Amino acid sequence: KLTVKLTKLTEVYIGNANLKSIYAEDLQQFGENLESFMIFNNSLDFIDEKLFKFTPNLKYLDLSNNKINKINSEFFYGLTLTHLNFTGNSCHSSDIEATNVIQLIQKVNENCVKDLEDPDEDI
Repeated sequence: KLTVKLTKLTEVYIGNANLKSIYAEDLQQFGENLESFMIFNNSLDFIDEKLFKFTPNLKYLDLSNNKINKINSEFFYGLTLTHLNFTGNSCHSSDIEATNVIQLIQKVNENCVKDLEDPDEDI
C-alpha cells in the first residue's frame, strides 16, 4: 500500500466524483495546512462526525449539492469557518438564510441534526 502525505496542500476540490461517503482518515493526509475543502456535486449521504479531526485550520467548507440528510450535532465542533455552503442537500431547507457563518451553522444544525437513534426516523 502506497501512502502519500499531502500536508503542503491548502485547498482540495472534489466535484462530480459520485462520492457516497467520507471519513476522517480520508482527510488525515492533508494535515493542519488544509484551509479550503470543497466536496460538491457528489452523492454524499454519509459524513464521518469526526471528519475535520485532522484539519483544525479549515476556514472554507463547501458541501453543496450532495445527498446529506443528517449530521452529528458535533459536526462543526472546533472549526472556525469563514465560509460554509450547505445548499442542495436533503436536510437544507430553501428557507435557510443567514447573515454570517455562525448563523448558517446554527440553521444547518437545526435542520440537519437528528437523533441517530430516533425509531420514528425514516431510514
